[in-house]
Formats: sequence, structure tokens, C-alpha cells
Amino acid sequence: MPWIQAYPYYLLMGSVLSFYMAISSYRHRKSAGRRYLWILMLLVSLMFIATAGEIMSSSFQAKLWWKNMQQAPLFLSALFTYAVVKEYLSPSTERLPIKLAIFSIPIALDILLIFTDTYHHLMRSEVGIATVAGVSGITVKPTLLSMAFIAYDQLFGLYAVCLLALSLINRPRAFLRRSFLLLAGLLVPVVSVFFTSSFEDHAYRLYSLHLFTRNYSGLFVSVH
Repeated sequence: MPWIQAYPYYLLMGSVLSFYMAISSYRHRKSAGRRYLWILMLLVSLMFIATAGEIMSSSFQAKLWWKNMQQAPLFLSALFTYAVVKEYLSPSTERLPIKLAIFSIPIALDILLIFTDTYHHLMRSEVGIATVAGVSGITVKPTLLSMAFIAYDQLFGLYAVCLLALSLINRPRAFLRRSFLLLAGLLVPVVSVFFTSSFEDHAYRLYSLHLFTRNYSGLFVSVH
């Protein structure tokens, strides 16, 4: 599978593209519905850098470190997907920053437990390395506690999709096309990130990240 062997370079290219979109979004952050988009794109960029680092590292400890570094942008991206959609539908939401701070507390705890898992093993029952077509990466078997945190995180992505889908009912005809594009841009990455967080198959995780890049690019274009 040649596309897998070249995947670190695809990831780096995706990271550069996402970082460019984050900068572009930051310039328009005061526009309605765009305040959190630059943060989301920056998280995507960081996630791809960390994934490329995991794949390109040679030692187990280095791969595990990069694997852990992926977790913060991976889990926070679902929360900020919700923030982007919420503000897009209701730009005047003043309490959203407070809600985001409260919602992020379990995510911060999750990330802390992941980084300290080598001491207590509360999050991963097994950790190993899988190699597919010459590309190797960390595989883990999550514990029930870890799966509970994953489920909590994915609720934000699913809720964002539901909010946007329900908004189409009363959406003016002039904005329907834009909303449909945004919904389409959300559906696949939300589903793919769910599988990325839950499944151990390394090849599928790489493919999920590929979908994640493509569809968040679509999200960026549809919002702008």
C-alpha cells in the first residue's frame, strides 16, 4: 500500500495547510461565527504533526510520547467543533466561553491520566506497536474508564451535527446551501474521529486522519 508508506508526508502537508487556515481564520476571528474556527484549525494542525512524529520515530518511547501528544488536540477538536457550530448558529452567545471552560475539565483530566498512565494503567490495559506496509505506530487497548472519556468527548461532535441538522428546518433558503456544506463537512470527520479514538487498527487510523483533513478543509471553506 504505497499511499500508507508516504503518509507521514501527507500528514505534514495537511498540518501546513491546517496551520495556514488557522492563520487565515485568526485574521477574521471577530466576524460572526468565526471566533473559534482558528483554534479548531490549529488543533488539527497539531494533531497531524504529532501523528507524523509517532510514525517517523524509531523507538517505542518516542512513539508513545508522540501518541500521547496527539490526545489533547484530538479530544479538544470535538469540543471546538461544537463551539464553531454553536457560534455559527447563534453568534450572540455570551456564555459559550464559560461553558467551554466547564466542558473542558473532564477532557483535561483525561489528558492528564493518559500522560501518567505508565504509573497507574487506568487508561490503557495494553500498549504495543503495529506495523502496516512498513509504517509502524502505537496501538492501545483502552480501559472502560478511557472509553467513558472517549464517549463524553464524542458527544460534542455528535451534538454539533444534530444542532446543525435541526437548524436546516427553519433556515432561510438563501443560507441552505452553505449550511448543507457545513453539515457535510462535519459528518465524516466526526465519524472518523470516533473510530480514530476507539479502534486499534493502524491502517484505519491513518485513513481516518486523511478523511479528517479533507473534511475540515471543507468545513473551513463552507464557513468562510
